[in-house]
Amino acid sequence: MPALTEIFGDDSVLQFGGGTLGHPWGNAPGAVANRVALEACGTARMNDVILLVKVMKLSVKLANGALN
Repeated sequence: MPALTEIFGDDSVLQFGGGTLGHPWGNAPGAVANRVALEACGTARMNDVILLVKVMKLSVKLANGALN
C-alpha cells in the first residue's frame, strides 16, 4: 500500500478484494486492517515521511533476520 499511495497520491481510489475477504479472522477485520494501513500511509504523507523507503529497509532487515 505505501507504493500505491506514493504513485497515486491522496486523491485516488484503491480497490481491495482478496486481502480483505481472505483475512483469516473474517471480512470485517480485513477491512479494518486495510483502513488502518491506509490511514498510516496518509498520515506519513502528511508528515512528509517517505514511507516506501522505510518499508523497504524494514523488509530487508526482516529478510536478513529470517534467513540467518
